[in-house]
Amino acid sequence: ESCRMSDTSEEFELVEAYEEEESYRTVADIRMDALVFSVQKWYEPLQAWTMPTKFLPLHASHFRENFSDSALQAEIQQLIAECDGSTFFRLDTRSPKDAIYKLETTKRTVRQLLKTIPSTQNDQMRLLVETALQALQISDASQVVTLLQQSDKVQKDWSVVQSVGTDQGTVDHIILRKWLNFPLYSEFRVFVVDTCIVGIGQYWHFIHFPELDNTANTIRERVLKLWAQIRQPITETLGFHTLVLDVLLLPSGENLLIELNPLNLSVTGGGLWEIQEVLNITNTTQEQESDVEVRLRASPRVQYDNPTITLLPDYWRDVTKELFHWP
Repeated sequence: ESCRMSDTSEEFELVEAYEEEESYRTVADIRMDALVFSVQKWYEPLQAWTMPTKFLPLHASHFRENFSDSALQAEIQQLIAECDGSTFFRLDTRSPKDAIYKLETTKRTVRQLLKTIPSTQNDQMRLLVETALQALQISDASQVVTLLQQSDKVQKDWSVVQSVGTDQGTVDHIILRKWLNFPLYSEFRVFVVDTCIVGIGQYWHFIHFPELDNTANTIRERVLKLWAQIRQPITETLGFHTLVLDVLLLPSGENLLIELNPLNLSVTGGGLWEIQEVLNITNTTQEQESDVEVRLRASPRVQYDNPTITLLPDYWRDVTKELFHWP
């Protein structure tokens, strides 16, 4: 029912797109691929199945001034208020998640909680990610500015914009999405090839969640139910036939779309799936979707010894060494 993955699943892990780009592509090409699937491109036809979202253009001057413009911060605060005062924050191509692990508030909370949880590496990693993601709950414009200023990803994106001469007018968007509290294990990555789902996997692929044991059938049913609702606007209205969906299957029974991603090696990680493996699955019919494979981590890793893990920042080892005394 579920994919029985062991620690050999490292072979399915891909490093960040900006570090493992294919030789014939440039970083600018990769960013352009990701921009095709930016939230602002698909939000209108799919807003009934996703979180309420607000958009604020970013100009080159905002980057040059390191986001210190008071007018920009006032606009951010207004949009936060329109999202009931609590939002998730991202830019066009990605969120500045890499910055949250640097925040002292994240480290302080983890240290406090460490006294009450088991000492296994799996549970420690789960605590770290859960706590860090809570730092993305934005209620004040100053939090947005801090993440923008401290994110290496944001700085790399700005370097790309400058290098290709597209640093005029609107160069990015602040995207504020109404905040939802949900368990880490409720997020999934769904692979679509030629308008048919060919694979499903847990999003946080390096953590074992006991809550997901023996749930593959339920996950498949709920993903297919959501796909039946959004297939037409995605494949016909938007014209996307091959892509990756990130979805939420909430404990309440509600199923939501988080974002769309391109299905290629340079931009999107496969987690428990290998992207090339997914691309090789062809000629799937809608009838065959009912048997699509769901991959879940069946047991905790023996150890976290891979230097790069998708979804974690480059410096994750420094954080776990400081907080958990990992080697």
